[in-house]
Amino acid sequence: MAARQAVNPKKFFTELKRRNVYKVAIAYAVVAWLLMQAASILFPTFEAPPWTMKVFVAVTALGFPIALIIAWAFELTPEGLKRTKIADELPKKSARSRAWIYVVVIAGVISVSLFFLGRYTATSKQSVSVELSAKSIAVLPFVDLSQAKDQEYFCDGISEEILDALAKVEGLRVVARTSSFSFKGKNADMSEIAQKLNVQNVLEGSLRREGNRIRITAQLINARNGFHIWSDTFERELQGVFAVQDEITRSIVDALKIKLAVAPPVRTPESTEAYDLYLKGLYYSNKSDEENLRKSLIFFQQALDKDPNFARAWTGIAKAWEQLADAYVRPLEAYPKVKEAAWKALALDDMDADAHCYLGEAKFLIDRDVAGGEAEIKRALQLDRNSATAHFSMSWLKLDQGDCDEGVKQIQEAEKLDPFRR
Repeated sequence: MAARQAVNPKKFFTELKRRNVYKVAIAYAVVAWLLMQAASILFPTFEAPPWTMKVFVAVTALGFPIALIIAWAFELTPEGLKRTKIADELPKKSARSRAWIYVVVIAGVISVSLFFLGRYTATSKQSVSVELSAKSIAVLPFVDLSQAKDQEYFCDGISEEILDALAKVEGLRVVARTSSFSFKGKNADMSEIAQKLNVQNVLEGSLRREGNRIRITAQLINARNGFHIWSDTFERELQGVFAVQDEITRSIVDALKIKLAVAPPVRTPESTEAYDLYLKGLYYSNKSDEENLRKSLIFFQQALDKDPNFARAWTGIAKAWEQLADAYVRPLEAYPKVKEAAWKALALDDMDADAHCYLGEAKFLIDRDVAGGEAEIKRALQLDRNSATAHFSMSWLKLDQGDCDEGVKQIQEAEKLDPFRR
């Protein structure tokens, strides 16, 4: 039996070159890469299902060997596509067309451009989508529609109360008051607010108060497309304002399809006058200058005179003294008052996250009780994962302990929740 003739590798590769198989392989690879880069950008833009990209890549890969087989068996001639044996018998032109080179170069340039464009847009979209994919909301200060225009403190207070209630809902990221209220009085559209605060939804509303009668209109908007998700109007006597706040909270939770594990309690202070004084104290404490902070202390104390069991008024006092200690009062004078007020708030309501946070700061700074301070701040974060104040407090506590990684992590989390805080 005659021995099988060995294939000459040199002749084989020469034949591949002669039949333009190399050219087709290079051109196909570059063009295929170009198409996949374009597809990776365009498919998500048109919201194509994830499987379409997989199918596209599989078909493109399958086409590669088919293209090589065709290049081996056929050749493009002036008379059209001919089998290679027939094309070999046709007269050859002295100058070979170099159009394929231009195709490869142009396709290569476009492919590289799309690659870097895709990486850039993917990074940008990823940083935004991480925020927007989660359930997220910013609560804007309600607009005062009262005839006398003297209810700004009440509008701000109601908005902040709703914000605080939403912040305790598990699975919902709520931007802190400092950042969301920075848009107060500004004519910013919803898409701009969503972009700057990295939120998916925005709650806005208005309030009209005439004596003890209030009318609240609230609407939840998907800031990415401008669509209204939910809206409602409530008319109540002043003592019914707490039920309205809870109704709004529940409606938002339902609209965003979040499971509310624990229903927020309906708060019924003994005195609506105490609540009104408390909102005035809250309003002035948010202005942060010494005059207004001291004015807030007066209103918080007046609220306690009307209702001694009003725990949040004690929290307001702790907050005011904590802010005074930063710039206007010696810390050794202010923080004992922070600690006392926080203790009294927690004695009335142990679920007050802010009070735990202020107590933790006082323990750490005044008593140098690091373990006690950390325990209080951890408790605050358990009660309210959206507390930027607690995350900031935990950050400098961790940094003081030398745990830089955790300290930076807590700062980053605080900045997500309160990006405009300084």
